[in-house]
Amino acid sequence: MGSDFVLTSSGGMGPDLAHETLESQFRVSLLTANDAFFIVEDLWDQIITSFN
Repeated sequence: MGSDFVLTSSGGMGPDLAHETLESQFRVSLLTANDAFFIVEDLWDQIITSFN
C-alpha cells in the first residue's frame, strides 16, 4: 500500500490526481463484486419485507 503511494506521487502527476488514483484503488479494494452482491441482496430483502 505504501509503495503504491510512492509510485503514484513520484510519477509527475499533481497531488490531486495522485490522491484521486489512491482513492479509487481504495474504493475498489473495499467493495468487491461479492460485497456488492450481498449489499444488493440485503437491500432487496428489506424492500420485499417492507411491502409485506
